[in-house]
Amino acid sequence: MMNHTAILMLLGSLSVLDSTILILRSTYEKTRCQMKFLALISGGKDSIFAIHQLVKQGHECVALANLAPVAEDEIDSFTFQTVGHNVIDSIAKAMNLPLFRRTISRGDSKSVGLQYETTEGDEIETLSMLVADVLAAHTDIKGLSTGAVFSHYQRIRVEHVCRTHGLLSLAPLWRIAQATLLDMMEEAGMEAIIVKTASMGLDPRKHCGLSIVQARAHLNDLAQRYQVNEAGEGGEFESITLYCPGLFHQRLSVVNRRVVVTDDDDMAPVGHLAFDVALEDVQFEAIERRHAVLTGRPQLLVPPTDGDSSLATVTIHDVRGFNLFIGTGEDILTVARETLLAAHQATKDPMYNIMAVSDLGQFGPINGVYSATFTAMPPPGRCCVQMNSKDGRHTVAILPIPGASQRRLHVESVSSWAPACIGPYSQAADWETIEGNRVVGVSGQIPLEPSTMAIDTELDGRQLCDKHVAAVLEEFPATEGEVELIPFVLAGNGEGIVVDALPRGVSVEVVGLKGRPDVTEAMRMVFEEAMEVIRAEF
Repeated sequence: MMNHTAILMLLGSLSVLDSTILILRSTYEKTRCQMKFLALISGGKDSIFAIHQLVKQGHECVALANLAPVAEDEIDSFTFQTVGHNVIDSIAKAMNLPLFRRTISRGDSKSVGLQYETTEGDEIETLSMLVADVLAAHTDIKGLSTGAVFSHYQRIRVEHVCRTHGLLSLAPLWRIAQATLLDMMEEAGMEAIIVKTASMGLDPRKHCGLSIVQARAHLNDLAQRYQVNEAGEGGEFESITLYCPGLFHQRLSVVNRRVVVTDDDDMAPVGHLAFDVALEDVQFEAIERRHAVLTGRPQLLVPPTDGDSSLATVTIHDVRGFNLFIGTGEDILTVARETLLAAHQATKDPMYNIMAVSDLGQFGPINGVYSATFTAMPPPGRCCVQMNSKDGRHTVAILPIPGASQRRLHVESVSSWAPACIGPYSQAADWETIEGNRVVGVSGQIPLEPSTMAIDTELDGRQLCDKHVAAVLEEFPATEGEVELIPFVLAGNGEGIVVDALPRGVSVEVVGLKGRPDVTEAMRMVFEEAMEVIRAEF
């Protein structure tokens, strides 16, 4: 348990995670602005096309970063593609961008669990040092892009590095269907070739050197017959990009090629292409740019407090067997600290937190206390609304839901899949209740356009929230049951739990639950009854 003094010290000098959270919150409020970013590239189709998509959104790539093997031509990194590393210099020249590199060796993948823990000598620590090298030379970089599509392993590690350096993790290809992604690349005019194969139905002697377009029909056939990943997201093949309109000023031409077979298995031979490239001039094609959302690194300001706990009163209310903590007082930080500490003391590691505050305009300092109190990673799921205080005093309420953890989904990377986590919460948590029932709780979703994190004013807000809930729940196929949607609305904005304000000034926020119907119905009643008590007590 963290004592009051420790929390105040934390608030006076926010942790990297807290700093990143506040940076993100302020950044997203400055919509439709350009951001400079660093691109982590392997040279493959995904990492290059991610740059293409971000530039299309209006952002500017100012540098490239790459991890290369020390001596070997190709090693089996758990996170990074290394085959074809010898052409990265040429790709940087073709893009007319500075390239920063560090080396990794076979065996540098040391922390190989899904959740990354800082490990000396791990390739992720090398990546962190590489990013530090770039930031020392380019202090205006705000984000780091990757070509992550389906790999939680890769995404979680990149997000760890981004938190360390206060950067936004940008993953514009995240969760795009593989056939759709290949269609997008072909439509954009990208030229990429296969440089490694390691799958049933692929032979390096036949397929290395083919363009993705040339191999597309065969890849689709393999996907149908063997359920392999059509775009190679399961490691079936790796690629190198030779040209991408709008990014490359020159085209790479393959010369001196030869195939190296490393495992001549009858069913799935493994091998890669050893080759050099030459640069050829091409006419540069301009890409239409649109304004986008992310920019800026605000100062981190926390209002002073005298820390007098006597200024806050915390009461506990029973809501269908759960403890609802309600704190009130004159000083917002004292109220938040006392209320959240009481909740944390009762439920050390909740799976989900239902929250209400009397003024969302004060949520910045409240969130600072929250992240210093609930420190588990990935963090709990959460929804938060505003209920006005009758007497004008600061009021904070929280109902922590305990459970045996099964899984938490915490995606910080900005993509078109669903809104990124821009605070100390997970998109969803999957847990086992005290009674032994499985339930998934999706954090409150508001009508954001995921790729920009801006409020979408053109689409129906409720439909967009429901769409986000559905996208998140697709990540939990193992938890069976029906979906229960719990909308929070402003008065006069449709059916739901009526509240006084919602994050970002929206008119609807939707929580999703998935599980056995009687279980989700019981949880819905917890949400409704908690809000009734909060309305009465505030």
